[in-house]
Amino acid sequence: MPASGNASGVPNIPSLPKDGKEFFNAVMGQIEKDLTIPDVHKLKERYANETPEDHQKRMERYRTAIIEYRKRSVEYFTVFREQVRSFGRDLKHSVEDNARGFEQAKLEHLESLFSA
Repeated sequence: MPASGNASGVPNIPSLPKDGKEFFNAVMGQIEKDLTIPDVHKLKERYANETPEDHQKRMERYRTAIIEYRKRSVEYFTVFREQVRSFGRDLKHSVEDNARGFEQAKLEHLESLFSA
């Protein structure tokens, strides 16, 4: 039986972001809030008076943030892929255990009928 799951022994399904925007915002929000979907539309106004030097620094920060986002995305999907595989293995074991229990109960019932 899997180490985690619900009361019936079926493993929990790995959680997924609702959509790509939610995933992007969750990851990028940890790296560079300016680049999240709700905030990116405010950048022109927010940085209207920045100097060329500050603009260059900000662009470098954004490049670094995008590289980090890509790295974390790959890590996330690698971990998620393993969670899905683990879920499949745990589900298979759960089904096999339930079937074995059901078969054992039926055999015991048949044996009791013959012994009576």
